[in-house]
Amino acid sequence: MSQEVANKLWDAHKANVSIDPIRSLLPEGDLTAAYAVQRAFNDKREADGQRLIGRKSGFTNPTAMGMMEVDTPVSGLLYDVMDVPHRGEIPGAQITSAKIEAEIAFIMGADLDFEKITMADVMRATDYVTGAIEIVNTRIIDWSGKGVDMVSDNVGASHFTLGHKLQMLDQFDVSEAKADIHVNGTSVGQGAGANVLGSPLTSLCWLANQMVAHGTPIQEGDVILSGSLGPMILVEKGDVVDVHIEGLGTTSVAFGKDA
Repeated sequence: MSQEVANKLWDAHKANVSIDPIRSLLPEGDLTAAYAVQRAFNDKREADGQRLIGRKSGFTNPTAMGMMEVDTPVSGLLYDVMDVPHRGEIPGAQITSAKIEAEIAFIMGADLDFEKITMADVMRATDYVTGAIEIVNTRIIDWSGKGVDMVSDNVGASHFTLGHKLQMLDQFDVSEAKADIHVNGTSVGQGAGANVLGSPLTSLCWLANQMVAHGTPIQEGDVILSGSLGPMILVEKGDVVDVHIEGLGTTSVAFGKDA
C-alpha cells in the first residue's frame, strides 16, 4: 500500500497537479504508515537523480499540530532541486498552491549519527545559522490535508531560499529572533524564534533524534529548516517575498508569472 500511495503522490508531483487527500488509503492517523509512504516517495526522487542535502521540521507549534490532528512535530527531507538562490525566482509552472514560512536555517558542521542526541550535541555540531524562506507546495488539493497526508507528501517540501548573512550560535540567540514577512512590499505577518517549540534549537534536537530513528541521520553540510517563526502565508504567481529577521538580514524570493 505504501508504494501505491507514493506512486500517486509522485505522479501528481511530476504533473504538478493537486489530488484529493490520501489519508483514507492508510490506517487512520497512522504516522508510521505515512512515513513509509514518504520514504517510498523520496526514493523516487533519488532514483530521479535528486541529491539529499538536508532535513526539515514541520508543525512545530501547538496551533499547527491541532490543525493537522497530530500531537508531535513531523519531519521531511530536502533535495538539491529545492534550493533557490537569494533573490531568485521560482517558475510559476512549478507551483500549484504555495505558502511561505519565515525560518531559521542551521547549516551543520558535523554528523549527528548516534542515539540520544542532546542539546549540547546539536550546538556543537552547528556550523552557523542564517535566515530562510521555505515554500510549502502540497500536492493535496485546497490545503485539505491533515497530518497523515502531509507526512506522506514529504511535509509539502517544495523549495527554500537561504539568506546571505551568517551567524554563529555564540553570537546569535535563535530563540529571541524576530521576523517580519513582506509580500510585494506589504507586511503580512510577524514571527519569533520562541514560536518554534520554544526555540529552533529544541526543534533541531528533536529532528536530529527523529532522523536517527528513521535511518537518515543528519550529516555534515546539511541544511536544516527548523520550523516556522510565524504564520504560513499563501502566495500567488508574480509575488515577491521578503523576510527580515533581526540579526540575520533579509532573505528574498520571487514567484514567476508563467503558468
